[in-house]
Amino acid sequence: MWDTTLIVYSADNGGVGSGINYPLRGEKHSNCAFFPLHNRLLFQALLLKSDFVDWAGEGGMRTAAFVSGGLIPSALRGTTNGVSCHISDWWATFAVLAGQEAKDDPPTPPLPGDHAEPYKNIYGDDSFPPLDGVDLWPMLTDPSSPIDSAHKHLVLSKEVLIAANYKLLVAQPFFKTQNNGWKDQNGTWSDENGGIPLADCAAQTLSPAESFFPVPHNASLRPCLFDLRKDPGERHDVAAQFPAIVDELWAALNATILTQRDCAGWSYKGTSGEIPGPLDPSTNATGCSPPAKLGKCDAACAKSMWKAKFGNQDGPICDVPSCT
Repeated sequence: MWDTTLIVYSADNGGVGSGINYPLRGEKHSNCAFFPLHNRLLFQALLLKSDFVDWAGEGGMRTAAFVSGGLIPSALRGTTNGVSCHISDWWATFAVLAGQEAKDDPPTPPLPGDHAEPYKNIYGDDSFPPLDGVDLWPMLTDPSSPIDSAHKHLVLSKEVLIAANYKLLVAQPFFKTQNNGWKDQNGTWSDENGGIPLADCAAQTLSPAESFFPVPHNASLRPCLFDLRKDPGERHDVAAQFPAIVDELWAALNATILTQRDCAGWSYKGTSGEIPGPLDPSTNATGCSPPAKLGKCDAACAKSMWKAKFGNQDGPICDVPSCT
C-alpha cells in the first residue's frame, strides 16, 4: 500500500495571536507575507509551498506543506520545491493520479466580464466557473520547474496577486482587525520598518459598497509591489521602479475579480449586486446552485438547530434533515 500511496499534509493558515511568523510580515486576516520556504523536514518528504486563500497575511497565507509516501521518487525525498501552488490544486492533482480528467467545465460558457457592469450576471442559469486547480504532479517531480509553472497569475484574495517572484498588494481586506507589522522572534510587534512607516498598502481597502474592485483606501494611491525572492519580509516597495509590472498585475487582478461568484454573498452586502448565478423563483434571488439541486431550504430552522447543537449558527441551511 505504501508503494502506491501519496500523503499530503498542509497547514491551514499562518500564526495569529501568540503565533510567530518571523521573518514574515503580518498574521492571519492580513494580506501580508509570502515567501518560498527553504527549511527541511527531518524525515523523508518533499517540502512544498501551498497557499490557502484564507484572507490571511503572508504570515497567514503562506503555509508549510509536505508530500510523502512511496509514490514520491526516492531521488526527491528530503528536497524542497518552490513552485507557487494553491490548496485547490490538490483536487486536480488527485484526480489525475486517480486516472480522471481534472475538469468541470460548464455546459454553457459564461459571458465576458465587463468593467462598466461589475455586477452583471455572467453565469445565469446554465453556466458556472470552471475549475481553477492545476495538476501539480509534473512540477512536483521536476525540481527545475519555474516558480510560476502552475499559475502565471495566482490570485490569493481580492487584493493580492502573485506572479513569479512578484507580489502585488493593493490593500488589506475590509473586515476584521489585522496586525500588518513585523513580529520578532521574541514575539514583539513593530510597526516601523527601520524607521520607515508602514506602506500605504497596509491600510484596509474600501468597503464593497464603495468599490467592487480592489482599490487602495485612498483612490490617489497605487498598489505596492514586492520582490519576494529578494525581500520575503515585504519591507521594500518597488512599485515605483516597475510601473509596467504593477499595471499588468493590477489589470489581471481586476479581470479575475470580475469572474468571482462569492456564494456567501458577503462582498455584495450594501451594494446593488447579487450572487451571479441561477434565479430561485420562490425567493426571487440568485445563488450559486439551481434550486432543484439544493433541496428544501429553511434558513430559520437550520440556524436554530445548529445554534442549539453547537452554540453558533454556522452550517448548511438547505436539505437539513430535521428542517424538512
